Amino acid sequence: MACANLITSGLGYECINNMAGLQNVYITDFENITGTTKTSGEITTINMSATTKFYDFYIRPASNSQFTETFSVNKDNGSTYVVQTLTLDFLVRDSVKRNAISLLAYGQKRLGVIIKDYNSKFWFMGEVDGAMLINSESVSGAKKGDRNGYTVTLEAEELSQACPVASNVIAGLL
Repeated sequence: MACANLITSGLGYECINNMAGLQNVYITDFENITGTTKTSGEITTINMSATTKFYDFYIRPASNSQFTETFSVNKDNGSTYVVQTLTLDFLVRDSVKRNAISLLAYGQKRLGVIIKDYNSKFWFMGEVDGAMLINSESVSGAKKGDRNGYTVTLEAEELSQACPVASNVIAGLL
């Protein structure tokens, strides 16, 4: 692909009603996803192996969970990719959360991740190569008012930013 004349329009002023934060995160083993279809840059179909699905990892509304995407450009090597990082904050240490987090990390498996933000938009993290749990921290807190829970970090390296997923696709995946 030639690098010249790729910019064909700009971004104009828009009236915005924007809300930060994550509402839901859905995760499956990446190998359960057999394919996707895109229309105009939006994922309109996600095909799954029989009897598999995405699982809801509930996020509390006031949590510190967030999704970031950072372009990583190496001019010397001529490489450009996007690092997608999802930080999940789960309150209260317990065996259910401990076991679920352990399964996400087991064998350094690749994960398929769909993120719903508070603008009711869905994003597919790690669409091509999958995401991986790269860090998990469990903290008890020292004083009664301290935080007690888990912080889990998932990361993906993709050639482009996360694609939006059509909202009508989600119900069929859960």
